[in-house]
Amino acid sequence: MSKAAPHLATKGVSPAQAAFWEEAMARMAASEEWARAIAATTFTRNFLRGRDFAKYLDEEFAAAWAVMADLGLVK
Repeated sequence: MSKAAPHLATKGVSPAQAAFWEEAMARMAASEEWARAIAATTFTRNFLRGRDFAKYLDEEFAAAWAVMADLGLVK
C-alpha cells in the first residue's frame, strides 16, 4: 500500500465514491476554465489518477525523506 494512500481520501470512502471524485477531478483538470487558471500561474498541468498519483506521491515522499535524512533531520 502506498504511503500516500491514506491521504488520498477519508477513511471508509467506498470505491464508488472514490471513482466519482476521481472522475470529477479529471473533468475539472480537462476543462478550459482550469487551463486558463493554470496559465495565469506558474503551475503546470499534471493531473494523475489513482495509482499513478499514489506512485508520484510515494516518489516525492522518498525524495523529501532522503534530503531530510542527509540534513540529519530524520533518522
